[in-house]
This record gives sequence, C-alpha cells and structure tokens, in this order.
Amino acid sequence: MARKRVLCVAVAGSLIGLAVLGASAWHPQDRGDGRVSREAGALPDPDTASLDTLHEAYGRREYSQGPEETLIRAFFRDRREGFFLDVGASHHEKDSTTYYLERHLDWHGIAINTHEACRDDYQRFRPRTRFFAVFLTNRAGQQTDYFVRTADARISSGSHDRLHSVRDRNVETTRVPSTTLDHLLTAERVKEVDFVSLGIEGFEPETLEGFDLERYRPELLCVKMQTHARQRLVAYSASHQMQTRTRARLVAYFAPHQYVPIEQYRHADPVNLYFRRRQ
Repeated sequence: MARKRVLCVAVAGSLIGLAVLGASAWHPQDRGDGRVSREAGALPDPDTASLDTLHEAYGRREYSQGPEETLIRAFFRDRREGFFLDVGASHHEKDSTTYYLERHLDWHGIAINTHEACRDDYQRFRPRTRFFAVFLTNRAGQQTDYFVRTADARISSGSHDRLHSVRDRNVETTRVPSTTLDHLLTAERVKEVDFVSLGIEGFEPETLEGFDLERYRPELLCVKMQTHARQRLVAYSASHQMQTRTRARLVAYFAPHQYVPIEQYRHADPVNLYFRRRQ
C-alpha cells in the first residue's frame, strides 16, 4: 500500500510538472470570459503562417462569414482594448468582423450602416460600440439616395445598378444623411483607430477620400471586394477580373500613404483585401 501511495504521488508530481512546463511554454492568459489565449511570443507569425496554422493557434472563426476573424486576430495577436471602425456593419453578431474583438478582447469602436433598424440590437448587444445610421462619402451635411433590397435589407448600396447585379429588381429607395469619416470621428472625439473594416462594395474611394489616413494611421484595414455568396456564384474568370481591377485601384490609393497589401492574407481570403502600414 505504501508503494502504491509513493507511485501515485510520483505520477501526480510528474503530471503537475508537465502542466507547469506546458503553461510556461505557451504562457496562457485568462481573458475574463472563460477563454484562454496565448501571449504574443508563443503565437505563429501571421505574415508567414498558413491559415490552418492560424486556426490551430486561435481556433476556428465564431462570428465572421469567412476567415476574416482569424486573420484579424492573428494580425493583432489577440491584443486587448483596441479601437475599430466597422463601416458597412450589418447584423451585430452574424458575419461580423468586429464582434469577437468587442466580446472577447474588450475592444470598442464605431459601427456604421444606413439602416436605422440596426441600432436597437447594437445598443442591446454591443455596449462598447457606438452605432450611426449614415451614408459615408467624401462630403458631409447632405441627403443621399440609398437603395435597399426588399427581400434582404442587409443587401444595399448607394448604386441602384449594383443591386441589379444580384438579380433582384425589388429595390426600395430611401433618403439618408451623408457624412465623412473625418467629420464623424471629430464629432465623437476619436483620437486613434487601430482597425478599419470596409464592407461597402464599390464606394471605397469616396469613403476613403473623407478619411484622413495620415491623421488616424490605422494598423490594419480589411476591404471587402465582394460578398462570399457572389464569390461562389460568379465564374472564376469574371471574379478574377473584378478582383484585379479592385485591387489595382485600392493599391494605387493606399501606396502614397505608405500602406501595402498583405499578400499572405490574400491567399487565405480571396474575398477581402488587407492593408497594413509599410514596415
């Protein structure tokens, strides 16, 4: 009996030692929500790691439509308490590129969508996010025509023709106030922006003209070129041409501001373009 007790103690001691060693190697941190993250030094390099490797480190996405959530988390290495701009935000949780940041990493920020109906859910479920129902462009203080697909209000655009491209002729026209990001951020006394998500399909130039990149210098921008559904439906050749034109236009815009595309992310996520400040 004494030998068995000694053996049990020895085994228990070995297991404790292994657990301590493992914890030392990965440096787990309690995030306060029942999850555990690893310190940045133990995480894979997002500039070289494959998407599978990032999934192993961070887990599968929980909220975003595609791999956006994983790539954004990897870029910031699960940094806590940043500030985001979610331009073209729709549902407060489903398909969101920023919900994980707020819910699990204590980020806060601003969400922008033309649909006033989204406000209640953002106020209820996104306490760290300020919601604004406006149309972003390069000028403030005007009213703009906005077109909404009646079958699914999440599909909308400042261009009537663009909605016809999704084969839906049931479109409602609304009038919404327009403003610029600079005007909005100044009014809200925002000093720094860490991450920008742009999901406005085709209106990036006008919106970016009203955003002072040199002043706010976000570390990462995620620009959605097309919806995931359209990525599956459009023939490869047409999709490739669309991406090539959009990418060339955005690269030309960002280059003078010392922003470059993240090529590794392009392979992992063909729907979005990611830009970072030149290192």
